[in-house]
Amino acid sequence: ASTETHDPRILELIENLQDAEVPPFFIDNGILKAAPKKKVSHMKRRQKLYGPGKKQLSLLQNLNRCPACGNYKRSHTLCMHCVGQIRRHWNDSVPQQEAFREEFVNPLDEKILYPGKKELPDERTLRKKEWLKRRPRTLPVE
Repeated sequence: ASTETHDPRILELIENLQDAEVPPFFIDNGILKAAPKKKVSHMKRRQKLYGPGKKQLSLLQNLNRCPACGNYKRSHTLCMHCVGQIRRHWNDSVPQQEAFREEFVNPLDEKILYPGKKELPDERTLRKKEWLKRRPRTLPVE
């Protein structure tokens, strides 16, 4: 690197740092960073979170009764009891689709085309779920 492009003050600082026996200020200045000396106990943590004052967690004051079922819910939100009933109704009303069948009739064909492929336990559980749509596997192109 040429010395003409650098500021002469930077070059002087570099020379001073190389010649100095004491390390530069920002490396080892004796100032410690803030760190807790001991673990905060369970009681102190709970006092801080749930004790009296404005900073602490406050109880929910915006609870109303659902007009449909009468269960308690937060105001301006859906009632989770009613949502569960609607979800169950939708699941019952959806027609059941036949299970997806792999395009290979013989499992030996699949072993020949995909050597070393073993079915993992989570893949096995996903295969048992009929409602999950799957795309058929493509054949290898040569």
